[in-house]
Amino acid sequence: MSDMLWVKMPTTWVTEGVMKDQFSSLKFISADISALKIYMYLCLYSIPVTVRMSGNLDAKFYPITARFSDCITFAESTVTYDDIGNACSLSRKLISDGLKRLYSIGMVQKRGSTRKVIYAIQGSLNSGWAKLPKRELIKLSCQIGAFHSIKNRYSHERDGLKVYIFISNQD
Repeated sequence: MSDMLWVKMPTTWVTEGVMKDQFSSLKFISADISALKIYMYLCLYSIPVTVRMSGNLDAKFYPITARFSDCITFAESTVTYDDIGNACSLSRKLISDGLKRLYSIGMVQKRGSTRKVIYAIQGSLNSGWAKLPKRELIKLSCQIGAFHSIKNRYSHERDGLKVYIFISNQD
């Protein structure tokens, strides 16, 4: 069971049109669904990390909003494939496809070694974020109940996830 009511989910990618452009393919519906599920799960189990910026900044890792401010808060998650599979009702193949999709779009970056993987969610938690209701989504045994009824095959399921994220982003 979750102890927090909600968590911050970076959503600048929604307002910049990435959701509309990258998650509307008729060919990759299952990869899109798994990518959206994984993104939400990573946000739910992430910890905020605040980094004070210095003159030397790796532009590949930090989002563009971080390059012009003193410090940036972003989210990192250290979940495993088994955690993602159990919570989101995804096979290892779908997890791999979803993560590859998130990497290619630039929404998540993988850091660390093969034993200790850290998923860095791109986007600032200082601005451009939405509230994700953690306590309502996470039920007993750390599973997201709503994700278990999604079959990962149909475009209307992907569109439902997109609408949920879009509505969460609204003020």
